[in-house]
Amino acid sequence: MRHNDDAFTAMLLTLPLTADREEMVRPLSSAEFSYLTERVRASSLHTIGDMIGMDISGIMSRLSLPEAEAYRICMLLSRTMPLSYAMERFYEQSIDILTLMDEEYPKRLTERLAQDAPTAMYICGDTELLNKPMIGIFGISGVKMDAETEKGVRLLVRNAHAEGFGLITSSEPGACRVAEKEAYECGASVVCMLAGDLLKKKNEEMYAEMIAQKRALLTSLVHPEAPYTNVHALSRNRVVYALSQAAFIATTDAKRGESEALRKHLCDWLYVFDTPSPTGNRIAISRGAQPLQHIEKMNFSKYAENWKIACAQQLSFFE
Repeated sequence: MRHNDDAFTAMLLTLPLTADREEMVRPLSSAEFSYLTERVRASSLHTIGDMIGMDISGIMSRLSLPEAEAYRICMLLSRTMPLSYAMERFYEQSIDILTLMDEEYPKRLTERLAQDAPTAMYICGDTELLNKPMIGIFGISGVKMDAETEKGVRLLVRNAHAEGFGLITSSEPGACRVAEKEAYECGASVVCMLAGDLLKKKNEEMYAEMIAQKRALLTSLVHPEAPYTNVHALSRNRVVYALSQAAFIATTDAKRGESEALRKHLCDWLYVFDTPSPTGNRIAISRGAQPLQHIEKMNFSKYAENWKIACAQQLSFFE
């Protein structure tokens, strides 16, 4: 992917250059980057890319920023060579970086997340899949699904594929891996939003094959060598909800961002498998998610049409 000056500047300002985040200066958060771009638009600068090469005094005067903030930005902008070396190393491993400033960046993220939309993501695979209609599947690791739930997850994937939908998952062990395997077997496309370990994941046989077939995209909000953390997972889940036309929760402990997704309308349709275990499923339903039972009776074509209409009203499955 070819990056313009704005995209490269976004990387300089927001990306950690090491997996352990041992940075001389802390990169900007998505909200801080959004604030900075607003300051740039209000200034005499044309775009954020015009900041490259500016010194502290220039940043202070042109953007009306205090010295401490200007110093931080100036230090981040000085990382041109380290970032270039890091990008070369990533490219050698078929990993690229997608930023808000790139044409391929999914508009749905900025529409749903506003200033919290991730400024940059590490990607491996076909970026066009990010702009394809997708259903999201969620599940927590360490929870054994019953046979009925696993059957329902597989059926969802097959039906979604038949209606032209791809799949997006949080890629945790359990329901997500079942869904990804079903996508592999039935020919569906899948986007895996990771909360770490991108380098490790891309080399697994199934994902490597799907990437080669342009049926899979692995993406991460954190450094490709960074390990999984719960903090990364919560940020990742927010993005999965925002990219889903409809989201399905197979298993949850009710602490995985469902409440935020409902409150902020990150996803128009959010369904939870109506099972007695785990108890988090019942909690999510009590907070406003639509209960889901008997998927084999679902008129999938009817609801698929509604999911493609952004402002359609959520319907009960069996109306």
